[in-house]
Formats: sequence, C-alpha cells, structure tokens
Amino acid sequence: MVRFTSWGSAGIWLAAGAVAVGLTLLAPSERAVMGQLPPLAAKARDQRQLTLPQELPAERTLALLIFRHEQKAEARTWIDGLLAQDASIPWLKVRVLPPDEVTRQATARPLVLPTAPLPPGTLLPGARPERLLSVAANAGQLAQAMALPDTEHAQVVVLSRDGQVLAKAQGAYDEQKARALLETLRASSPLEPFRVD
Repeated sequence: MVRFTSWGSAGIWLAAGAVAVGLTLLAPSERAVMGQLPPLAAKARDQRQLTLPQELPAERTLALLIFRHEQKAEARTWIDGLLAQDASIPWLKVRVLPPDEVTRQATARPLVLPTAPLPPGTLLPGARPERLLSVAANAGQLAQAMALPDTEHAQVVVLSRDGQVLAKAQGAYDEQKARALLETLRASSPLEPFRVD
C-alpha cells in the first residue's frame, strides 16, 4: 500500500491542476476550429464599397460563398429552398474572385442567378443589390481562414457581426442542414458555434 503525506497529496493535486491548465492553453479555441472571416474589401452590385466583416448587415448573417461559376446551381438551391421561404433572414451572396481576375476586369460583377432571362438591371425577388457582393481573395487562403472543408462546392455559413463562423454547410440545399443553420441564425447570445455536414 502506498502512503502519501499531506505534502505529497498537495503536490499531486498541484501537478494535476498544472496539467489541466496546460491542456486548456494548448487546446484550439472554438474560433480556430470554426473559422473567422478575414477582413475583406467587397464591392456590391450597386457599386458601393464595403468592408467585411465590419459591415455585415446583422448580428448573425447567412452568407452564400461561391468560388466557381459551376457552383451557381448549388447556391440557387439555397435561395429557392431557404431564403425564398423566409424573407426576414439577413443574407449575402458573395462571389469570390481570384485577385488576378479582378485586376484583369476593372469592374468585377457579382454572380446573379436568374431562373429565366431578366431584363437588364433587374434582380431576382429579394436579391437587393447590396446583398450581391464580389470580393478579391485567394480561395484557398479564405477557405483555410474560415475552416471550410474545400472550395469544390458552394459554402453556406452563418457569420457573427465580427466575422466568426458560427455554423457552416456546403453543397446543395438540404432540409436538415437548413434547420441547423436557422437554429444558429435565430439563437441568442452567447454565440455558440455549430457545425453542419
């Protein structure tokens, strides 16, 4: 039988406490795990310049991120499936353009996803010009900063006012993913990240 003195017991408790504090400091924060929208200069369809995340439209905003032209169909499913059902959702659609493409095109225009040809200057219902943004960013670096799995699919994220990623999903609209994103959008503080896959 091992016998401990009071100093020995205190030493064991002190060592256990030090290990616990050390593990807490080494563990990644929720922000690091869920990601953060880095500061970006954005251009709205109405030609206004915005700074993200400072000028996000609400405390919690749903953002559809499109990295490639082929992803417009996936983004459209979210507009039809979720955003068309609830007009009160604060949202943005962000087309991520490579920086070199933006320099080639002096006027980068955001991706508009019409279901049928629209007359010039006409937007989809609910698609106000200030909701359609273009940003110049390296897609891989942006995905890494936001802890996104990849850029092969459209990404749907819930962002806090300071750009923290609170929830995310990718690909086409899915009822279960949408329900989880809505819960995060409508949740009150404290901010609690939630991952949907």
